[in-house]
Amino acid sequence: MSFFAKQNAFLLLRKDSLQIITKSQQPQQLTFPAEVVRHQEVINRQKFEQLISDFFSKSKLSNIQGVLFLANDVVFQKQLPQTASEEDIQNFFNTIPFSQETIGKKIIRTKNGISLFATNHDLYNTVVLLAKQQAIDLKKVIPVAISPSLTQNNNFSFQLLSKAMSNGQLIELVNFLKEEEEKKTKNIQTNNSSMKQYLMLGASLLFLLGTIAVAVINLGLLPSHKENQHPTTVAKVTPLKRPAVSLTPSTSITPLPSQTSSSETVSKAAIKIQILNGSGISGQANLVKDHLAALGFTNIQIGNASSVSATTKITFTKQIPSSYSNSIQEELQTLFTNVESQQSASISADYDVLVETGEAKE
Repeated sequence: MSFFAKQNAFLLLRKDSLQIITKSQQPQQLTFPAEVVRHQEVINRQKFEQLISDFFSKSKLSNIQGVLFLANDVVFQKQLPQTASEEDIQNFFNTIPFSQETIGKKIIRTKNGISLFATNHDLYNTVVLLAKQQAIDLKKVIPVAISPSLTQNNNFSFQLLSKAMSNGQLIELVNFLKEEEEKKTKNIQTNNSSMKQYLMLGASLLFLLGTIAVAVINLGLLPSHKENQHPTTVAKVTPLKRPAVSLTPSTSITPLPSQTSSSETVSKAAIKIQILNGSGISGQANLVKDHLAALGFTNIQIGNASSVSATTKITFTKQIPSSYSNSIQEELQTLFTNVESQQSASISADYDVLVETGEAKE
């Protein structure tokens, strides 16, 4: 196969590790610490990228092509009948515990039904980009679920993975990188279309202004050149004398109400919020982030709490307007069984609101 002319390695991404499998060497493995990657979410991005870069550098692989396989523990999948509706398909993707913009999606329609695949594209996309910096060109990102022989086997050899690549048509359908390329193409087309619209609008405005200027001149609304040939006699105006006014030390000037200083209203986008997943359920922090973003709070960081708790806790600083704190608390009460809130003079130098999630409502 022409695709494998330069291909020397397969990569296997699991929820807690990354493995390099070559034909001539023993597999090399990088294990992700829990404080870096947990429940398929990147907790410490700087450390995550550093670990992967060092791993690729030590592998001594370069100037090759490869394929990144996604193990079953990082891919959500479901089989639907051919009669399934678009709503049924979207309902599946809505259950994935990540924000919708970070979900890589694949919909495969065959005579046997509809196969749905979803994963956190932040994980595989980071691996692909960092691999490229080491001259490792990963052309495809494929779930191992496409091959029954891979699904039934935990020991992935170079020969076994090579055999799974034999169905080229199916490989193209399930390639998650193809979705990324389609997104880029769509964005470029959208930007080009917007630019054309702006140029057409600008040309129309210039034409309209030119037409108006010609009409004004023809109607005589502007003075002609002949009228300006005879100078007009200007009467000399003697300025009136105004009585001098002196301010005594007791004189004071009171500012207008609009000039008095007042505290500016803090925008929702300026409120810094940290959400810590204290439930132990993967993706719950992202879910809360989506709900608060819908209210206008967009300056949000997520992570995991140090311990698991059934109670959802909210801590506000004294600078948070009451209308904001009320809307946050009311929104979380729709998501969790038990919500407690408190006021604090200072949580952290980095955040205005701290949310530690607990047990969610069914």
